Amino acid sequence: MLHFKLARLREDIPSLLKLAGPLLVGQLAVIAFGVLDTAMTARYSADDLAALAMASAIFISIYVGLTGVISALAPIAGQLFGAKRFGEIGEEVRQATWLALGLTVLGCFVLLNADHLLAISQVNDAIEGKAKLYLNILAIGLPASMAMRVLMALHNAVSRPTVITVIQIIGLALKLPLNLLFIYGGLGIEGMGGPGCAVATVIINWSGYS
Repeated sequence: MLHFKLARLREDIPSLLKLAGPLLVGQLAVIAFGVLDTAMTARYSADDLAALAMASAIFISIYVGLTGVISALAPIAGQLFGAKRFGEIGEEVRQATWLALGLTVLGCFVLLNADHLLAISQVNDAIEGKAKLYLNILAIGLPASMAMRVLMALHNAVSRPTVITVIQIIGLALKLPLNLLFIYGGLGIEGMGGPGCAVATVIINWSGYS
């Protein structure tokens, strides 16, 4: 019995790596986004780093909650894919898209009206202003990011995670030069510090790479 299970495991490992490998690389790329923002903003100023940390904590709390709902599409579509009920997958994706739209409106409302959340930290006006600007800019990219979450859930459900991983890697490659441009300034653009990270992220979001 044990021999049979080990043999079955050896057979399944290549399939598991095929699915899990791209997911792992994609998640590392997402983590690298935050690492770049933190490292590059820290070199600009301490106030900008503090604003980035505060605003990021608020954004991630909201974003994870919203995308967690959209992630429910993956097991639903995966079950339909396994049952070869392909026509029903499209309907689930459409419903998830409408749901993502509604959640985007909610998320944008919170991001654009985060004064009470920012006030909890009791930081000085300069830091709070930068954090508020950061959140306001990210609200512009939220619709594109939520749409990408729908596509991500779909591709993972139909065993095509590599497509999303490639997109995330391209987005990471764009993040460094865009951060340099908008954090520190250049090409006639004035440096924005921490909020420049948000501008770079929004550009990548709407380019379809995040």
